[in-house]
Amino acid sequence: MKIYGTPWQPRFFDWAFNLDEPELALKFAEIPADTDILVCHGPPLGYGDRSSHSNRPCGSPSLLAAIDRIKPRLCVFGHIHEGRGQWERNGTILANVTHVDRAYRPVYEAMVFDL
Repeated sequence: MKIYGTPWQPRFFDWAFNLDEPELALKFAEIPADTDILVCHGPPLGYGDRSSHSNRPCGSPSLLAAIDRIKPRLCVFGHIHEGRGQWERNGTILANVTHVDRAYRPVYEAMVFDL
């Protein structure tokens, strides 16, 4: 299996690896087309991307477009601790695998995926 990781995310306060969407689209365009597992810091738009710090989703639309184009078997991310969960989109498992809660307490068990 081919695994690809990217730290980039939509602007979120003054955290590292912040970019705006035009630049994010360029970064996510570099993800190889034959990626089986995509490891991201931030979520794609609409999946585990709701935060108490914002009244709107904070996921990346260009990451979601890259996932739709590449169709990896699995895409894991975290960043938004309130967004833990697992979804399926066009054959790709999307999972917010955060280990900590909003207060940074380690409360969640590891997620396991059979691919």
